[in-house]
Order: sequence, then structure tokens, then C-alpha cells
Amino acid sequence: MQKQEPKLPDIIAGPILRRVTRHQFVVWLATSKPLDISLLLYRHDDGTTLFKGKVSDFSPKPIQVGQKAFIQIVSYRSAEPFPENVLLGYDLIYQSEEDEKSIATSLPD
Repeated sequence: MQKQEPKLPDIIAGPILRRVTRHQFVVWLATSKPLDISLLLYRHDDGTTLFKGKVSDFSPKPIQVGQKAFIQIVSYRSAEPFPENVLLGYDLIYQSEEDEKSIATSLPD
């Protein structure tokens, strides 16, 4: 009988906030396979969307670091500065085998 490998979660580690400036937002995460990810940046107080776009359009390709391990860097640079003295939120949305998932709702607290 062939031993079945355990199924890994799509996101193994992260996202980890790496850098935030007036014009740049960077997080990284480790995934078990390359994922098609979209970034959503929004004002936390009223939910107003500041940016939404496919990570592949503005970030480097995922880097494979193991048989089932990929590092995904999400690096977004805004032409306009982010609002000052306003709490910003972000979400990463990706397609899993079953459906679309959001880190805001699918990862444990």
C-alpha cells in the first residue's frame, strides 16, 4: 500500500508585514504551491478601497524553496501617498481548490 502524503494548507506561514512607508506596502508569506493572489488595501474605519489588484501584476514571481514550499512577496508601490493618521487594513484573496479564500476570514486569529 502506498503511503499518502498529508495535505498541506495553502498558506504555511504568514502573511508577515515586512515594510510600510508612505508609498509602499510589503508582506511575505510561505505557501505550499504557487497561488494566484490579489491584494486589497482599504481604510479600516469605513472600508473604502484604496487599491485592489493581482499580485502578479506588481510583485516578483513566487520563489520555490522546497518541494512544497514557495515564498510569495507582495510588494505594492502606490503613486499617491497612503493617507496619514488613518488605520489601513489589507486582505489577500486567493483561489483554493474549492473556492476563493480571503486571509481575513480563512486564517485562525
